[in-house]
Amino acid sequence: MMISQLHSFIGKVDVKQMPKMDELPAYKKLAAGNLDADLSINILDQAKDEIEHIRQMLT
Repeated sequence: MMISQLHSFIGKVDVKQMPKMDELPAYKKLAAGNLDADLSINILDQAKDEIEHIRQMLT
């Protein structure tokens, strides 16, 4: 939950006031500790493309 909250704050609040993502225990469990903003954006882009493809197949 904390990691998703930190991601939602990117670009909205001063991240210097937030805890560092790689210091959170859950961080090491996600993507084997290799989760960063670029990887997150790539994952979201892929999911968006897959959802759009499925949506087109259903119509």
